Amino acid sequence: MSDFGPKRPMSADTPCVLTDTVKAKRGRPKKKPGYERAEVIDELLVKAVESFGMPFDDREERPEDAPTIVSVANALQITPIKVRKMLITAVVSIACTQNIFEKAKSP
Repeated sequence: MSDFGPKRPMSADTPCVLTDTVKAKRGRPKKKPGYERAEVIDELLVKAVESFGMPFDDREERPEDAPTIVSVANALQITPIKVRKMLITAVVSIACTQNIFEKAKSP
């Protein structure tokens, strides 16, 4: 049912795939071309750990001059929950959480 007539035979030395063509990029263009999410998160994690200071056990009293999670969150302009998650990820705060990690790893 071809309306274009019979096909021409191809010679044996003709390549089947064109190699000199450049494919167009498809999809939505990036909103922030130079933005690397992983790098930004790593930098924020380092800032949170440096701002918070030394690790502490939540069962013991912390010195009064030591920064709190809320003060670190205000300084970094993020929520306290995100700061807490970053500190747990960096294994800096809450010794109880470290005990839970150890129990989860042991068989």
